Amino acid sequence: MTIYHGGWDFFTPDAGECTTMLCRVCGEEMAVESDVFGPRGYVAHLAEQLRQRQDPTYRGGSLHDVFTCNNVGQKWHSQVRHLRKEQQVTRSAALQAMLEEEIRQILTTRRPTTASCADVDSQTLPGPTSNGSPHGLL
Repeated sequence: MTIYHGGWDFFTPDAGECTTMLCRVCGEEMAVESDVFGPRGYVAHLAEQLRQRQDPTYRGGSLHDVFTCNNVGQKWHSQVRHLRKEQQVTRSAALQAMLEEEIRQILTTRRPTTASCADVDSQTLPGPTSNGSPHGLL
């Protein structure tokens, strides 16, 4: 199962708002699925299901585009995402520079620098969009 991370390698702007988008993790152009109608993520999907149980005629959601990075699921991509998140929270300029150097190395070689970079993020859960794609975010 592929787990996307909203704001990093998964975006759902309003339909037609963007024609292209670059992944915040690796910088590559993202794949786009245009004019998707439905919830934009996992929590919205759960809310839609609850509302439909209460009113079977309800068809909520919004028209949006879905941008996803083709490199999601690659260990090197996961490690770069974790390193970029670490860059955001550290208060040390020296650590930020060290992290940036490692990020550049990984992006160049497309290989993780550690064997233990499992793609696990307790803040992101999978969830389907209206077309059944496994996009999820909280």
